[in-house]
Amino acid sequence: MLKRGNGDSQAALHALKSPRITSQVVLECTNSLAELGQRNKVRLVWVPGHCGVTGNEEADALARKGSSDTFTGPEPAVGLPYSYPQGSIDNWTREKCQVDWSRGIGLRQARLLIKGPGAAATRSLVSLNRANIKIITGLLTGHGRLNKHLNTIGLSPDSRCRLCGTSDEDSRYMFFVTVPA
Repeated sequence: MLKRGNGDSQAALHALKSPRITSQVVLECTNSLAELGQRNKVRLVWVPGHCGVTGNEEADALARKGSSDTFTGPEPAVGLPYSYPQGSIDNWTREKCQVDWSRGIGLRQARLLIKGPGAAATRSLVSLNRANIKIITGLLTGHGRLNKHLNTIGLSPDSRCRLCGTSDEDSRYMFFVTVPA
C-alpha cells in the first residue's frame, strides 16, 4: 500500500534525507518512517504551503492546534541547539584559562616568552610529536635541558652558557641573546 506524506517544510524534508541526524525529533520521525516503510511504500512530497492540498491543510491545522496548546514537559520549552552547550563550555574554558594565566603564581619564565593562552598556539603545539612538545615546553617554562635549570636541580656543575660561558644558560638567554660563534 502506498503511503504518501505531503509537507510544505523543505527544511524538514532535507533533515529527513540527511545522513547526519542532529535532532531527537528528526530521529523519531526517521525511525517512524522506517517502521512504516517495512510494511508500506512511503513517499514524501513537498507541496507549496496554503494551497489547498488536503494532507498539507490537515498537517497545518494540527500544527496550529499543537502550537496553541499549553506546553507540558521539562523546561526549557524551546529546545537548544546542540552547539549551544559546546560553545558555552568553550567560552568558559577560554575565560578560565585567561584568569589562571593572569593570576597564576609563578610562571615567570613562561610569561617572558608567551603573551597568554591562545587557540592557534595550542593547535600548533598539539600537532607536534611528544618529543618536540617536551622540548618546547621545557624551553617555554625554563625547565628544559639548559644549564641554568640543570644546575638548579643538581645535574650540572655550572649554570653558564655552554657556548660562550658568560651568562646563565636559560630560555630567555637562548631566545634573545646572540651567542658569538
